[in-house]
Amino acid sequence: WDGSACQACPVNSNGDGGEAESCTCDEKYYAKLAGDTWSCENCPTDSTIIGSVVPHTSGDSDTCASSCASGKYWDGSACQACPVNSNGDGGEAESCTCDEKYYAKLAGDTWSCENCPTDSTIIGSVVPHTSGDSDTCASSCASGKYWDGSACQ
Repeated sequence: WDGSACQACPVNSNGDGGEAESCTCDEKYYAKLAGDTWSCENCPTDSTIIGSVVPHTSGDSDTCASSCASGKYWDGSACQACPVNSNGDGGEAESCTCDEKYYAKLAGDTWSCENCPTDSTIIGSVVPHTSGDSDTCASSCASGKYWDGSACQ
């Protein structure tokens, strides 16, 4: 109902009928406005939405949320596998956490989790790293030893 006449719901949506003023897109379909026309479009792979309404009250198209599996992260457009020696929560997480004593390393466009050198450590290094740079491990020399820049002496 648009205030003067009943309107058909877009494909991939349902309406309550009567004086209902909107239709609800099916699960994994989002409200999209193109010009003056609303539609319910399929969410991209690895993303979902429930309850997207046409016409959307904001007047803008809706967006789907990522739904990555555990061990993956959302890069803004698709789910990516976490590198070896790291863990990811999946869902909408945008990074993976390297295992203890592994640091985030960027080589070209590829992130990895590399083992810290002997006598050094790091906890909580993430890929992709928000700074866009590789992480570094901190020295962890035993009492009575010092770090010379590459190893404990």
